Amino acid sequence: MDPFPRRFFAYSRRQHRWVRGDFQLLPWLLPQVPAKDGKKPNPLDKIALYQIIDNLRRPGLPILLLSALLLSSFQPGANLLIGLLLFVALFPEINSVFLAALHRRWREGGILLLRFLLSLALMPYFALLNLDAIVKTLFRLVRKRKLLEWETAAAVDHRLKMSRPFPFDRIFAVSYGLLAFWLCLRFAFAPGISALPLFLAAMWFLAPVFLWALQRKRQVKQLNEGEREYLRRLSMEIWAYFRDSITAEDHFLPPDNVQIYPLKGKARRTSPSNIGLWLSSLCLGFDLGYCGVKAWFDQLEATMNTVEKLEKYRGHLYNWYDTANGKVLTPPYVSAVDSGNFLASLYVLDQYLEKALDAPLFGPERQSSFSFLAELAGKGAPAAPECDGSLQTWRRFLKAYEGSTYGDRIWRRQLEHSRAEALEEAAFYCPAELPLTVAEPILRAKTLRELQNGYFTALERAKDAKEIGGSIRETSSQNRFFHRRHRGNAG
Repeated sequence: MDPFPRRFFAYSRRQHRWVRGDFQLLPWLLPQVPAKDGKKPNPLDKIALYQIIDNLRRPGLPILLLSALLLSSFQPGANLLIGLLLFVALFPEINSVFLAALHRRWREGGILLLRFLLSLALMPYFALLNLDAIVKTLFRLVRKRKLLEWETAAAVDHRLKMSRPFPFDRIFAVSYGLLAFWLCLRFAFAPGISALPLFLAAMWFLAPVFLWALQRKRQVKQLNEGEREYLRRLSMEIWAYFRDSITAEDHFLPPDNVQIYPLKGKARRTSPSNIGLWLSSLCLGFDLGYCGVKAWFDQLEATMNTVEKLEKYRGHLYNWYDTANGKVLTPPYVSAVDSGNFLASLYVLDQYLEKALDAPLFGPERQSSFSFLAELAGKGAPAAPECDGSLQTWRRFLKAYEGSTYGDRIWRRQLEHSRAEALEEAAFYCPAELPLTVAEPILRAKTLRELQNGYFTALERAKDAKEIGGSIRETSSQNRFFHRRHRGNAG
């Protein structure tokens, strides 16, 4: 797993690695490309070749822009030329700042302005960084060595935290040398002071100071109640998106996106990253109390059954599948990035499954999700009886939400769906036909482990009633997490 870098040099090392990776594709622009037994005709179509060329173009833009800026400073009307170059090159950032100011979003506009100034100050750094990556890659392609060299952002973060409190490295040293050389030439061949070149020189010289100010440790701000409520509402909306978008007609595979404006609906294609994100969202939905254990495992099993049937290449998922029929989309290829994302999500899932036996069936998070949904639907939560997390008190808790009318139609539907799902789960764990003397150990259960032990006790109590005992055995056997999804044994 490679998280987003927390320090500038970790970010720049990652950028360096990405540029090296792009330029290592240079041989794939040739008519003959590498193969296991030597060379073979290039199988890539024109669109794929264009994409490679476009990836090679982007790292070269900062180099060309810096060269143009330095050379234009020697021309008459240097201020106008430099200003025009900067406007064209940085138009997206300038436009974002202008729109934020136009709509009086001052805080957003201030952040965008600072980002614009920082990108201006770091222009020589990233130009030289990209040049360094390109030259290194060309040499390595010839020597065929160190083509797989890379370091995760987390490892760079840790190393830099231990060794470099002030942001300065060899690329900055080279950029300072280039700056000094340019200023000497500028005053030698184009005497006189131009405001814009001097402003750029000052920005480039102070770039490490700006980075140092940005990377200083700041006190972590605690979320207030309004921010927590906003995040919780947002998480419920995300959960509802996944739950409503992933259906049997799509073989329980998540869509790549849903387009609202203009309305096109679900994009009926998926990738390993999408599937992995759905599996992680399932775990978090259970963790936050938005679904129960049964719904969690039912949806998990439905998706994993489909994944097991998908066509693969040497065990690896292809990068795109049609969710309507499960077929691989053309052109078929395997993405190391998407496969890594999927693997990371499986690792998260494995950790959740490890602790699932002792997870609360109806814990505080599940209860608070109902009260929060009721508040979102337009009314406060009803006076529900206290629930200690057992099946018996959970049924009484759900009864308090029966027959309530709420104003907001969307959130009312979410509440009704959650309540129906919870009642179905409760009936699944403990069938209504069981007499209380038999069902009592099941009703007291608060975790999956206790529920399984409750089944064993109930079977002993019902050994003289074959029909009741069979009902318990059927219910217990349907709990697939006791048999196929856990590696440990209960109690």
